[in-house]
Amino acid sequence: MQSISRRGNCYDNAHAESFWSRLKTVLLAAGSFCKLSEARLEISHYIAYYNAERRHSALGYLAPNYIEALAEAPRIAGRPTLTARNAPPSRR
Repeated sequence: MQSISRRGNCYDNAHAESFWSRLKTVLLAAGSFCKLSEARLEISHYIAYYNAERRHSALGYLAPNYIEALAEAPRIAGRPTLTARNAPPSRR
């Protein structure tokens, strides 16, 4: 994979490195897998957890599923959703 920033910028791949580090720490802490199919299953479960349920610092330490549920709630109740056009001004 090609780098997305200038030469010498060590932060361009930080998200991917963090993911792989956590994956290896969590899945390989108990040892190795007996079969390749077991490893694939556990990796797919971890990726599903990582993307949907794990709390992310960029989301205020909330899970993406929770954020999506909050976004869906106004649509279910028949209220307009929050968009850039009708969003309140940001506080700085």
